[in-house]
Amino acid sequence: MRLVSYRGTDGVIRLGALLVQGVVDLQAAAQSMRVPAESFVGMSTFLAAGEAAQSAAQRVLDKLSSGDVLPLTNVHLLPPVPRPGKIVAVGLNYRDHAMESFAKEPPKAPILFAKFPNSIAGPSDDIVIPLGNPNVDYEAELAVVVGRKGKAIPAGKAFE
Repeated sequence: MRLVSYRGTDGVIRLGALLVQGVVDLQAAAQSMRVPAESFVGMSTFLAAGEAAQSAAQRVLDKLSSGDVLPLTNVHLLPPVPRPGKIVAVGLNYRDHAMESFAKEPPKAPILFAKFPNSIAGPSDDIVIPLGNPNVDYEAELAVVVGRKGKAIPAGKAFE
């Protein structure tokens, strides 16, 4: 299941599932099928609800009719988690980038830095280049979204 946050033609931010045919408004589809929809208010609520929300979303998608799918032209995809609590990034995390940037080996320990939540963009949003800094570079991104809170979790329980 590919989850998205999107803004519909009414301007409201919603949680959806991305299909080949378009986007399904999970909250609206759940309500029409009489499935409890409180977990589908937004991405953060959905992630916090855990496996119960995922199972309910899958039940909604399994019962879906073609009329429940919005064409991609009718929605504006947003960052999947529009206002994340924290963004922790790792710098110089692969050899080629370290060699390109500093002509040296990657660091022995991860270089961690924070990004501001308003620095994320949706797939079709403009990338704003700061004034006076035309030297921007491309990079590949991988995101891991942690939906439940945790602290001092043993490695053996990390995937729970």
